[in-house]
Parts: sequence; C-alpha cells; structure tokens
Amino acid sequence: MITIEELISIAEEVYGNENKANERNAPLWLIKEHVKALNNLISSNKINTLDDHLSKSEVLSIVMLEGFAFDLIQNTAFNPEKSNNFTKNLVDLLDSALLKIPKCIEPVLYRYDKYDNGDHVLDKKICIKGFFTTSKEDYDKDNLLLWIITPLSPEKTKAHEIYRVYNHGDYGKCDDDPEYQIEFERGTVFVVKKTKVINGRKTIYINELETK
Repeated sequence: MITIEELISIAEEVYGNENKANERNAPLWLIKEHVKALNNLISSNKINTLDDHLSKSEVLSIVMLEGFAFDLIQNTAFNPEKSNNFTKNLVDLLDSALLKIPKCIEPVLYRYDKYDNGDHVLDKKICIKGFFTTSKEDYDKDNLLLWIITPLSPEKTKAHEIYRVYNHGDYGKCDDDPEYQIEFERGTVFVVKKTKVINGRKTIYINELETK
C-alpha cells in the first residue's frame, strides 16, 4: 500500500516542486493541504479507520474526495486516459478504501446536482464511470436536480457508507450539518424508473442494477 509520503513524492515528480506547483488549487498544493486537514481531523477524533483496516493514505483519498480535491479525483475516474502516475494512485487508493468500508443498508439515497443534461428517459441505463456521491439524508434542497436512488441489497450494492470513516460537515464551521455521504464504486449501473417535476425541480428516480 502506497504511503502518503510516497504519494507526495510522486506528485512532486509529476508536477515539480516549484512555486507554480504549490499555488492554491494546484494538485501538489491540494494533497499537502488535505494532509494537513487529515491530521487535524485525526487529532480531533473525527476519523474512524475501522479498527485500522484502512491505511492513512486510503483515508486521505476519502478526505480529498469529500473536500475540495474531488475534481482531481473525478476527472481521472471519468477519464482514465488522461491520468498520470499521481492521479492514478489516488483513484486506486479510493477504490481500495471503498471495498473495506461497510456497504449501504439504507433503502433510499439522495443526490442533488446543479446541472441537468436533460437525458433521463424512462428505462434508460446509466453507467457512472466515476464515483457517485450520495447521502442517506435529503438535506440539500437548493439545487436544480434531485436524484432519488434505490440501491441494491447490502449483499449486492456497490454503495459504501463513507460517512462512517469521515462524516463531511461534522467538523469546524459545519458541526451541526453532517452530510452522511454514501459513495458508489466506479462503474455502477442504474436504470431510470421515473422522472417528474416538483416545485420547479426535476426529480429523477433511479434503481441500482446488479453487475459483475
């Protein structure tokens, strides 16, 4: 299992370690800032390593996904041909972490999106190439599009309760607003069961499909 120190070294090899590489929101800056955040979370007892089944680097990948490095991870997950040695290792860590995290036991999940591509016809199958972030709580009502997701049974679902490791929102300024995030593995397939508009917001009902 690759360590955080090794991951930072790979990032420095890929991006260099000059001023530009350490500018805000640059990949090297992102990993260093999230390592600081992870250490603060650990010292505040906000991290659960599931009886040490998760390595610190695997937990870092979760914190980065739930933090402000999600684009770095998702861009690689959705477009693996554009990955480099750093981003590939980061996605591999998250893949590994999810498989160690308890599967979802919730009957219904929710996800809000800011954008709607309009392509959600009945019975259409949707394969999510990247990670698909949802919540067991219907808490964020300000966005344009609502997904209501029915996962498979806990034995068959590809959804994992990452909030058991780190419950984003349950820290700092957002102590009273934990997000209870549940993450689907890459390549999960869904089918559209129904769409409707409620109070001006499109709502899409999808069911997870069983795949190998």
